[in-house]
Amino acid sequence: MKNTLKVLSVAALAAPASLFGQIAFDEATVTVEFAFESEYSLRGVKLGGPSIQPSILYEVQGFYAEIWSTSDVRSGSGESGEVDYTIGYAWDIDAITADVGFTYYSFTDETDTQEIYAGAMLNLDEIPVDPSLYLFYDIELKDWTIEGALDYSIGLAEFVGAEADLELGAFLGHVWVDEDGSPDYFYYGVSADVVYSFTDAAYGSVGVRYAANNEDMNPDQQIWWGAAVGVSF
Repeated sequence: MKNTLKVLSVAALAAPASLFGQIAFDEATVTVEFAFESEYSLRGVKLGGPSIQPSILYEVQGFYAEIWSTSDVRSGSGESGEVDYTIGYAWDIDAITADVGFTYYSFTDETDTQEIYAGAMLNLDEIPVDPSLYLFYDIELKDWTIEGALDYSIGLAEFVGAEADLELGAFLGHVWVDEDGSPDYFYYGVSADVVYSFTDAAYGSVGVRYAANNEDMNPDQQIWWGAAVGVSF
């Protein structure tokens, strides 16, 4: 399950063109990304170790579709592989980007599940951060998740003499578990990534992350790093 699904839709539509390409009214954009994460964490819970996470994202006129996967690189680790298939639609209402979508989660050795979500991101020139709020519902598990996030971008060109940005993020969420005996819990985390634009269409990034939860989930605090390269066409 991809951490913070808003990255797929809202970031793809609202991020600078140097990262994801500009969606024109009459043309589509495809973004291919290859990422590595030193661990796989979702909603404050560690789900896997060092992982390769490739993805492909297709966007046209607000509609989008993505295939994202994660695979543990440790031989014999026993960690399950995962492929997520997401479709959705995002549109602007004045300074708000609204977003709805559906994700099908396919696991190598676990039961597949499905999730629907809806959310919105506020884009105001008067404030330096982009706040967002998302609600997720797992159709199979009947679990609810609500997550709020803040994103802030700092241009680094005048400091390093290159087309680079420092992308900062923070999130806070709560999961209501339906019936498997697990407790409801809060989770939270922060991230910092330096994103470098090689060209208008190609980019690379490297950064650190921290996440935790308020229940005794082992481990209940995590610090890890990640890197990615991508291209849009």
